[in-house]
Amino acid sequence: MASGSSTSAAAIDCLASFKDCLSYTELRMFEDQLGRFNVWALNIDAFSSSRASLESRLKGSDSARSMVVQLLRALKMNLDYGVFIFLYLSRLEPLAYAIWSLQQHGTWLRGESRKKTLMKLRISPC
Repeated sequence: MASGSSTSAAAIDCLASFKDCLSYTELRMFEDQLGRFNVWALNIDAFSSSRASLESRLKGSDSARSMVVQLLRALKMNLDYGVFIFLYLSRLEPLAYAIWSLQQHGTWLRGESRKKTLMKLRISPC
């Protein structure tokens, strides 16, 4: 894992693990999951440290940040065992589930971020 426990470091570690998996095999399933992960990461700005980044959005909520970091660590662990899982069990459901979980939490986080912004502007959410 990269230094620290930031969401961006954990996301970068997952990306590196995906690349490791693809260096061993060109399994279409890994490529598909990498594509889904990249869509999630780019939509929520997971690799950045800018003001709009995932890390910045989670600054006020240690529990939410911790949950996202734990999910990313779980994804990395599954990726590290991904080749073994595919070759010996012929399935990648743990990877798909981990990314699905990240996507669900990303949707929730974007909604919470929108609510915070509206509250700062004193606008009632729809």
